[in-house]
Amino acid sequence: MKIEIENISFGHNIDERILNNLNYSISDGVLGILGQSGCGKSTLLRIIGGLLRPDEGDIKVDGESIWKNTIVRKKAISKKIGMVFQAGALFDFLNVEGNLKFAMEATGVPKKEWSSTIDKILESVGLDDIGNIRKRFVSQLSGGQARRVGLARTLVTSPEIMLFDEPTTGLDPQRSRSIIEIIKSSLSNSKISIIVSHDINFISEVCTKTILVEGGIVSANADKKGIQKIIKSEKTDYKDSNLNKLSKFIKGLPT
Repeated sequence: MKIEIENISFGHNIDERILNNLNYSISDGVLGILGQSGCGKSTLLRIIGGLLRPDEGDIKVDGESIWKNTIVRKKAISKKIGMVFQAGALFDFLNVEGNLKFAMEATGVPKKEWSSTIDKILESVGLDDIGNIRKRFVSQLSGGQARRVGLARTLVTSPEIMLFDEPTTGLDPQRSRSIIEIIKSSLSNSKISIIVSHDINFISEVCTKTILVEGGIVSANADKKGIQKIIKSEKTDYKDSNLNKLSKFIKGLPT
């Protein structure tokens, strides 16, 4: 499977673009996206997921356009994609079971499989007392539980492409570690995963490739070995321009 990000631009106007002719492609694996707050990481993720139309450019999945295609084909491609939002982003007017059923109905999971699938997925994300949890509304969940249900809502549709937007932001270290372990165990179920996160240790642990978004474009990229090399070393300057930019970003130095 392959995702091609082609000449993506997005912004309030041509002089204030968050993303400006951004290009990148990823084949099977896990891509990490780094960048300063407000650089367009989450915007890019939503464009890839078919949730936000770019001003210019297109996203292609295995050569087929998302944004320059018929509504029917766009919907078919979108069914291959699952997104985990910050803080879960669950529907507060539905209980946990209703949130998962909504996702399964939208992606065409056979109704006869719903109940058993819900139990299996809720258990896989580490939730206890599933019979009780299924009936709870968002307001009755803790922050950690809401994150887990948000993950479950994505996993329940078995997407080929998984998108994660800051999945550990706002969690204490213990809960963050728990969510990371769940994500790690789920990555093998998808062909491509893309993770936006400020947690460089999380990125280095799970991502096969990492890009840095700056000035509306992909300004640097490295494989897992390169990112881990930067983290383990006190060195800040590299001859390789990609490692040099990523090193300065990761260590909080001006680029």
